[in-house]
Amino acid sequence: EDIFNWYIDALLGTEPRLRMAAAAMLSELAPRLADMARARRESSTNRLIAALDNADPVVRWAAVEALGYLPGDRTVAAILLKLGDEGYCMCRGDSQVYSAAEKALERLGATPEQIGQASVMALNNPDRFVRKAAIQRLTDFTFAGAVGKLWDIAQDVTDDLCAEAAMSLGKLLEQGV
Repeated sequence: EDIFNWYIDALLGTEPRLRMAAAAMLSELAPRLADMARARRESSTNRLIAALDNADPVVRWAAVEALGYLPGDRTVAAILLKLGDEGYCMCRGDSQVYSAAEKALERLGATPEQIGQASVMALNNPDRFVRKAAIQRLTDFTFAGAVGKLWDIAQDVTDDLCAEAAMSLGKLLEQGV
């Protein structure tokens, strides 16, 4: 159990090479996090949720990856909050963080509605690759807000993802949405 906290310490430290190694190891060991004693798990969960605010995308990716193995409504709520915070998006500039967050939400049992809302919120992300991943992801859900948002993007010819949105709309229509 202490090894997880050591890796979290290293992940949040200042040495870049150690952060990268810790991120890789946390990702590998993350499935065992749920087996930790409850008190230790709470401490790790709190630290990982705080790491979602870190400036380094590797730290945010490792934190959300590990959180995906720590069940609980609080964990789902924290990931959803960070995905939807337009003032500070945990995914800013990194579609891999966004993808890890969506996978974590699925592992944690988030509802399709919650994941669909997260994807719609990600459409406001300034990063093109995060927005593209969100557009593609919305074809997996019959989320009520998806069609209108995709329609808006498809209609905006100044948006470089208008064709991507139009293709996603076509896929949703094929599914009978």
